[in-house]
Amino acid sequence: PAEIFAGSNFAAAISYGDLTAVGVGTTTAICADTALAFGHPFLFNGQSSMSVHPATAVVVQPSLFGPFKVANPGGVVGTLDQDRLAAIRAQLGPVPIAVPVSSTVTSLDDGASRSGTTRVNLPSFVPDIAAFHLLNNLDRVFDRIGGGTAQLRWVIEGTRASGAPFSVDVSNMFANQFDVSFE
Repeated sequence: PAEIFAGSNFAAAISYGDLTAVGVGTTTAICADTALAFGHPFLFNGQSSMSVHPATAVVVQPSLFGPFKVANPGGVVGTLDQDRLAAIRAQLGPVPIAVPVSSTVTSLDDGASRSGTTRVNLPSFVPDIAAFHLLNNLDRVFDRIGGGTAQLRWVIEGTRASGAPFSVDVSNMFANQFDVSFE
């Protein structure tokens, strides 16, 4: 939290880890353990629960639609709890509960293997972030665009509203002559 101060870079994350989806702006003000940032909304979703990170700016990129920061976010330092028109607000210290998305990919062609994890802060983003997390891991292991086959297995674990655990275990085979990763 000490890395977040008035004028510092401020990153609000939809997800972080292997697939990091963040908005980076400037910290406007700090009052005790509460931070205001951006001076505008991020997703404009009102009450929220995203992780907050300090960030190191690499470059401020000029753009036809206004400049934007390219930055590397640091570790989680708090929870963004409000995303409003005038600013975003974060409570520094406690971190939000995130949905872990993990994958292990092994290439049968050369034996290359990699495991990775992404933490998704907003449940409505889980399907999209999970798909691109897996595509990222497939591309890193296969290291090419190319046809072939891929066998995938998904295990989804969760808790029902009643508190009872559940698990879904599904397998499928995919084939594509151009790019099996994207398929």
